[in-house]
Amino acid sequence: PSIRKKMWELMASRANGTDALIAVSDWFATEMKQKMHLREGLVHTIPIGIQTNQYRIHEPSLHNRTIGYLSRLCDENGLGILVDAFLLLKKESGFDDVRLRLTGGKTHDDHSFIRRQVKKIREAGLSEMVEFHDNFGMPALQDFFAGLTVLSVPVLKGEAFGMYQLEAMASGIPVVQPALGAFPEIVGKTGGGLIYQPNTPEALSKAIACLLNDPAKLLTMSKVGRNGVEEHFDAPLVSTKLMTLYQQLTH
Repeated sequence: PSIRKKMWELMASRANGTDALIAVSDWFATEMKQKMHLREGLVHTIPIGIQTNQYRIHEPSLHNRTIGYLSRLCDENGLGILVDAFLLLKKESGFDDVRLRLTGGKTHDDHSFIRRQVKKIREAGLSEMVEFHDNFGMPALQDFFAGLTVLSVPVLKGEAFGMYQLEAMASGIPVVQPALGAFPEIVGKTGGGLIYQPNTPEALSKAIACLLNDPAKLLTMSKVGRNGVEEHFDAPLVSTKLMTLYQQLTH
């Protein structure tokens, strides 16, 4: 705790000597203001953006429904929660066709954790319903999104942003995220997903089931989410906001 306190104090002393700080979400801006005791007006929120037109639009798959995961395959990013939610979902009637598709890379430290997830899946007799994709760069990412129904990355403590949300929604795929970090903020701005709580396998399984059982809602979220990304997170728009701030600081 003392080391952490000193770290925050050092960061605060350096930060308050700057003209401006940029946070990628309002949630993260608030967190930094509180933890670093930053003065009013110092922190500006400018989100991460993506080149929306580089993402092909797909309708969520309503046959052979598939849940996607796009992030490092590790415990901290909630893969264990998603796997357990998938196993719970498969015990319910009406979800025989549902599959799980995973990508995002891994480190050597993740191997043991991944083996435990694979073992759970195998013991449930569902190995053939789960796909691991090694390549998650472009253009492979386009193929990853094709055929998905929803995407969920239930990060244990939330995140300051989560680029995978924009990539999914720009591709027409709704997201299902926990009410943590900046997830509610991003889903709220785009309208392209569903927020659930608490961040447990049971709650996630119910949230995913709710969407899978409502094709009309899935298709609506697909369109609204894509439009929301274009309206709030398109790279040219974000670049303009950044340049405007730079100009204000230099005049």
